[in-house]
Amino acid sequence: MILQTRLTMAVSAAMLLFPLAAMQAQEVPLNPYPHRESKLITSFETSVEDWTSTPLGSEVNLATQNTDPKFASHGTKSLKVDLTGKGDWWVDPWFSATLTEPVDITGYQYFSMDVYVPQGSLMQSVPAENKWRWYQYNLVMNGSDWYGNRDIKEGWNRLVWALKPEQDGQERLLNTIKFPGAMNKDLPYQGPVYIDNLRVWKGQLPGLKQDEVLLTGFEDPALADNIQSGAASTTLIVNKTDHPEHVKDGNNALEVDMTGQQGWGEYAITTLPQPVDASKATAFLVDVFIPAGHQPTDWNQNGLRIDYLDPNDETRSLNLSTFTLGLQNGQWETLELAVTPEQAAQMKKVTGFRFTRNSDGGAEKGQWRGPIYFDNVRFVVPPVTGCKGDANTDKAINVGDAVVILKHSVAAPGSADILTGNALAAADVDASG
Repeated sequence: MILQTRLTMAVSAAMLLFPLAAMQAQEVPLNPYPHRESKLITSFETSVEDWTSTPLGSEVNLATQNTDPKFASHGTKSLKVDLTGKGDWWVDPWFSATLTEPVDITGYQYFSMDVYVPQGSLMQSVPAENKWRWYQYNLVMNGSDWYGNRDIKEGWNRLVWALKPEQDGQERLLNTIKFPGAMNKDLPYQGPVYIDNLRVWKGQLPGLKQDEVLLTGFEDPALADNIQSGAASTTLIVNKTDHPEHVKDGNNALEVDMTGQQGWGEYAITTLPQPVDASKATAFLVDVFIPAGHQPTDWNQNGLRIDYLDPNDETRSLNLSTFTLGLQNGQWETLELAVTPEQAAQMKKVTGFRFTRNSDGGAEKGQWRGPIYFDNVRFVVPPVTGCKGDANTDKAINVGDAVVILKHSVAAPGSADILTGNALAAADVDASG
C-alpha cells in the first residue's frame, strides 16, 4: 500500500540554497558505523604521490600532504588541496588520482570520504546581489562510473555515495578516482580543503538493519493523515503498488508525485503519532527510489530533515538536515544524516521529518517527470559491545589494550593490525572514528 502525495505549487528559485545558511560548522569528524565492516582506500599517511590537483589550468599541483593532525580524521595526515582563488561553474576535476596499486573493492557497496573545510575557505552568499553559494564534489570511479553531487560546508563533512551494482562474478578494481564539481563562479574558494579517510563499506545502505530503529516504514495507512505536501493543499490517496521495486521493505512505501515540480522546496512534511527518543542515534537514514525517466533532464537533488523538540523548551521545534544530494536513478539509494553524540543527546523527542528537493527552477529541464518513492525512515544505534578502551575485547582494561591500539595507529593500510568492527569501536575512546 502506498501513500501518494501530489505537489501542486513550485517553489521560487530564489530559495534554491536557503538551507545552507542554517547549517553550523561540524568540528568533529563523524563515523556513524564504527561496528560495520569497511576497507580503507587511503588516509594519506605515507604518501600523496598518486594525487594531483590542477584545476582551471593550474601550472602547479595544488594537492600536498598535510601533517597537522587537526585536519586529519584517520591517523595524523590528510590531503591538503589549496583552491584559493579558484572558481568556475563546473570544474572537472578538482582533484584526482591514478592509484599505483589498484584497490579491490569487490563486495563493497558504498563509499565514504571526510572533507574538512576551515572557516574562511568558502565565501558566504550575498542575497542582495543574488549570489547564492554552493560548493560540490561528484565522485567518478574508473573514468566512467559517475555518482551524484555532495555539498560541503565549513567544518567536517562526511560524504557518502552508494555504488552501482556489481556485475555477477566480476572483480571490481579501483584504478582511478576523481572529484569534479559545481560551484558559483562568483564566489571562488578563499582557502584550502582537507581530504581524508577514503573507504568502502560492506553491505548496502538501503534496507532496515538490526542496529537501526524504524521511525516509520509507511506500513500504517493512518499515517496519511499526518503528512502534508508543504507546497500547497494536498490530497492523500492510499493505493496498492503494481511495482514491487517501489517498496524496499515490507508491503508499503511513500509515493510522492513530483510531476511538474521544480526548484527548491520541502515536501511530505510528516508528524509522527508519538515523539521518539533518538538520543543514542549516530545517523538518520531514509531509502529513496527514483525510477529512470522520472527525474528532471538536468541536475536534480533530494534531502532529509529531522524535526525534534528543544529539550530545554519543548514549545520550540528544532531540526537537523542534510544538503540536497544528487542520487542515482533506477536503484534504491539512501540519504544519510550523521549526527554527533552532542546533537543526538538533544533529540529525546523526535516529532517528525520532511524531504527537500532541488533542481533548475527557471527552465523546463528542471521539471520532475513522475513520482518517486521513500521507505524506512530510521536511525542507527550502534550495539554496546563492552566498555570503551577494551581494544583486545578481553572484557578488561589493561596494558594489552594499549599495545593493540598502538599497533593499529602505526599499521600500514591492509595490515592485520588494523582494527575493525567491535574492536575498533571499543578502541575509539574519543569517538573520532
